[in-house]
Formats: sequence, C-alpha cells, structure tokens
Amino acid sequence: MSRKRLNLDLTPEAYELLQKLADESGKTMAEVLRTGLALYGIARDEQANGRELGVVHGDKVQRHPVRIPLGVVVRSAVNGQPILEHTPL
Repeated sequence: MSRKRLNLDLTPEAYELLQKLADESGKTMAEVLRTGLALYGIARDEQANGRELGVVHGDKVQRHPVRIPLGVVVRSAVNGQPILEHTPL
C-alpha cells in the first residue's frame, strides 16, 4: 500500500502533547497519529452503532464521550486544502 503525505497544522499545545506521547512511547509522531486515527475510527464506528467508549479499571467501567480536545487541521500535501478540521470543544 502506498502512503500519502499530509501537512498538519497543530496548536502549540497539540504539538507538545504529540511530542510527549511520541517520546514516552518510543514511537514517531507519525506512528502516534496513525494510532490515534485508528482509535478514533473505532470510537466513531461504535458510536454509530449506539455504543459508548469506556475505560475499564478493575471491574469498573468509566464512560467517556468521544471528543478530540485539541484543535487539529489536516491538509492535503497535494493542494494544501483542509481534509479534516477539528476545533476545540
């Protein structure tokens, strides 16, 4: 599968978080973003099926609404047009 290149505009806070997650996990920033995108896709699919995302801690489940807390704009590397935009809630 061929890869596509994107330009990504992040707020300073989002960039710092991305860098911190990459450093702590030993992954590249791109790997962290791909993992986050996959998890977001799972959460959206489950939400579309009437289910909620939760965190299991022992025998308790904490429910969390699906939200992206930081502003993100993903732009096409080809024409610079936004292909995904999310502003802080």
